[in-house]
Amino acid sequence: MSIRYYRSVLKDEPDVLTVPDVSRILRIGKNKTYEPIHTRQISALKLGKRLLVPKTVLIEFLDNEKNYLNLSEKI
Repeated sequence: MSIRYYRSVLKDEPDVLTVPDVSRILRIGKNKTYEPIHTRQISALKLGKRLLVPKTVLIEFLDNEKNYLNLSEKI
Protein backbone atom coordinates (compact mmCIF):
# COMPACT_ATOMS: atom_id res chain seq x y z
CA MET A 1 0.00 0.00 0.00
CA SER A 2 1.11 3.58 -0.43
CA ILE A 3 1.25 6.67 1.72
CA ARG A 4 -1.44 8.16 -0.50
CA TYR A 5 -3.74 5.23 0.31
CA TYR A 6 -3.21 5.57 4.07
CA ARG A 7 -3.75 9.33 3.92
CA SER A 8 -7.10 8.79 2.19
CA VAL A 9 -8.17 6.08 4.64
CA LEU A 10 -7.20 8.18 7.66
CA LYS A 11 -8.37 11.53 6.30
CA ASP A 12 -11.14 11.85 8.90
CA GLU A 13 -8.82 11.09 11.81
CA PRO A 14 -7.35 13.95 13.84
CA ASP A 15 -3.79 15.08 13.10
CA VAL A 16 -2.67 13.87 16.53
CA LEU A 17 -3.86 10.47 17.77
CA THR A 18 -4.15 9.03 21.25
CA VAL A 19 -3.16 5.46 22.09
CA PRO A 20 -6.82 4.31 21.96
CA ASP A 21 -7.10 5.93 18.49
CA VAL A 22 -4.00 4.09 17.28
CA SER A 23 -5.18 0.77 18.71
CA ARG A 24 -8.56 1.21 16.99
CA ILE A 25 -6.88 2.00 13.65
CA LEU A 26 -4.45 -0.93 13.95
CA ARG A 27 -7.22 -3.17 15.32
CA ILE A 28 -5.13 -4.35 18.23
CA GLY A 29 -5.54 -4.01 21.97
CA LYS A 30 -4.43 -0.91 23.81
CA ASN A 31 -1.71 -2.81 25.69
CA LYS A 32 -0.30 -4.18 22.41
CA THR A 33 -0.25 -0.64 21.02
CA TYR A 34 2.23 0.41 23.69
CA GLU A 35 4.83 -2.15 22.47
CA PRO A 36 5.80 -0.38 19.21
CA ILE A 37 5.65 2.95 21.03
CA HIS A 38 8.02 1.80 23.79
CA THR A 39 10.37 0.15 21.27
CA ARG A 40 10.24 3.39 19.24
CA GLN A 41 8.87 1.77 16.10
CA ILE A 42 6.14 4.41 16.45
CA SER A 43 7.31 7.80 17.69
CA ALA A 44 5.06 9.36 20.30
CA LEU A 45 5.02 12.64 22.14
CA LYS A 46 4.47 12.63 25.87
CA LEU A 47 2.24 15.46 26.98
CA GLY A 48 1.67 15.21 30.70
CA LYS A 49 0.53 11.63 31.24
CA ARG A 50 -0.73 11.21 27.68
CA LEU A 51 1.13 9.70 24.75
CA LEU A 52 0.22 11.30 21.44
CA VAL A 53 1.09 9.98 18.00
CA PRO A 54 1.12 12.33 15.01
CA LYS A 55 -0.96 10.89 12.19
CA THR A 56 1.96 11.30 9.78
CA VAL A 57 4.10 9.05 12.02
CA LEU A 58 1.43 6.34 12.00
CA ILE A 59 1.12 6.59 8.22
CA GLU A 60 4.89 6.17 7.83
CA PHE A 61 4.77 3.18 10.21
CA LEU A 62 2.00 1.55 8.17
CA ASP A 63 3.75 2.27 4.90
CA ASN A 64 6.81 0.34 6.04
CA GLU A 65 5.65 -3.25 5.51
CA LYS A 66 8.43 -4.61 7.73
CA ASN A 67 7.05 -2.76 10.76
CA TYR A 68 3.53 -3.92 10.11
CA LEU A 69 4.55 -7.56 9.67
CA ASN A 70 6.62 -7.46 12.88
CA LEU A 71 3.63 -6.10 14.76
CA SER A 72 1.37 -8.84 13.32
CA GLU A 73 3.77 -11.58 14.44
CA LYS A 74 3.61 -10.38 18.05
CA ILE A 75 -0.17 -10.61 18.22
